[in-house]
Amino acid sequence: MAEAETRSYRNPRTRALAFRDGLMLAVLAMRPVRIGNCAGMTLDRHLEFDGDLVRVRFPAEEVKTRRPLAFLWPPALVPALRTYLSIHRPTLLAEPSSQLWLGRVGPLTRDGCIEAIRAATRRTLGIEVPPHFFRHAAATTVALHDPENTPIITSILGHSTLRTSEKHYNMARSAKAARDLQTTVRLERRKRPTVHKGA
Repeated sequence: MAEAETRSYRNPRTRALAFRDGLMLAVLAMRPVRIGNCAGMTLDRHLEFDGDLVRVRFPAEEVKTRRPLAFLWPPALVPALRTYLSIHRPTLLAEPSSQLWLGRVGPLTRDGCIEAIRAATRRTLGIEVPPHFFRHAAATTVALHDPENTPIITSILGHSTLRTSEKHYNMARSAKAARDLQTTVRLERRKRPTVHKGA
């Protein structure tokens, strides 16, 4: 988003698309909803503005688990959302729409969001990151860095049971065990005296 604001673009629509992509990636990193919900967000149905807070709500019929999903838009990203809504979204708005995410020719579809995310991560990271990886990363991060609060993964990801979330916890524990083993092996190798061939 910062690059979109500081870099000089000849076309304001290109700047608007770059800002949109940055905001979408940042939101998914902090609130990794399923891509269908991300793509389907509308200003009148899903976003509720309350001063400095923005609440996001999806009714049960729009959620894979058939349970309502509600969370706060990341507070650190509220100013960026307001910038997108007041400057960049109007630049992309070709015809009236309540859809949050807009593209070059109208509202972004689910496939359009997927392609925008893949293209943005390819540009910024050098590799394509599919949207679902944001969900895996969030769950694994909680499991690795805050294991006592692993049950919050269920609410963050909207899983209906802890069983699905536990997969991420177990994967994180395996990754930590592998790193611990590598560290132990490295330390043991340093303790051994160096043997020079031919001595």
